[in-house]
Amino acid sequence: MIVLSKRLQAVASMVTPGRRPVDVGCDHGYVPVYLVQAHIASKVLAMDINKGPLARARENIEKWGLSGQIETRLSDGLKNYSPKEADSLIIAGMGGLLIRDILRDGKDRGILDDFHELILSPHSDAHVVRRCLAQWGYEIDREIMLTDAGKYYTVIHAVKGAFGTQADQNRTEGTSDVYSKSLGICREQQNEDDEMYGGYLIRHKDPVLYQYLIKQLKEREERYGQICSVETPGARAYRPVLEKELEQIKRVLARF
Repeated sequence: MIVLSKRLQAVASMVTPGRRPVDVGCDHGYVPVYLVQAHIASKVLAMDINKGPLARARENIEKWGLSGQIETRLSDGLKNYSPKEADSLIIAGMGGLLIRDILRDGKDRGILDDFHELILSPHSDAHVVRRCLAQWGYEIDREIMLTDAGKYYTVIHAVKGAFGTQADQNRTEGTSDVYSKSLGICREQQNEDDEMYGGYLIRHKDPVLYQYLIKQLKEREERYGQICSVETPGARAYRPVLEKELEQIKRVLARF
């Protein structure tokens, strides 16, 4: 059986058994192979924009004898996806801005509703992904943060309209308001913090996020000390930016 990296294992773990996944940006096809071998999915659609990685994905799929269960397709994002081919969407291994653009294209074409779950792992700008999910009515019902080969990664699982009734949503928001007020945090600040660092991770006091925040706090404090000793226009302009970042990190740490 194929062995995945920690990051890809986290991605695969988010797929609900019995779903029909499409892996956009499948690279070498490791996740699709694993999903079939682990009996999580019986069929997977593997797509990539580049011919080279897709050819290597085909080689891996043939090596494991799974050509009948995993289809490969050259595609720029979801452009060559046809409606109702899948009900689980995986996008991993690219920046958050590109993931947002792929999701927006799917939304504009009316195919995003095909998917009962979105499994997203942005390498950067995760806050952009969280923001567009919230704007489009998705809830992040699970999120994993991990380190792999010395780097931090996050994997998001999002579902459409998970709040249920409006009363449920109001009850959740009311609890959130009480919690925020006890820490002296306004709703707007909490929303910004949740978007930047992951509300699910913060609420569940994720230890990897905590470790990451401590690291970020130390790095920014050191940088702030350095720029405070320099009197240049650039340094003076950068100080309030760092001050805001430090304030936000400390605010999030207070919720642990």
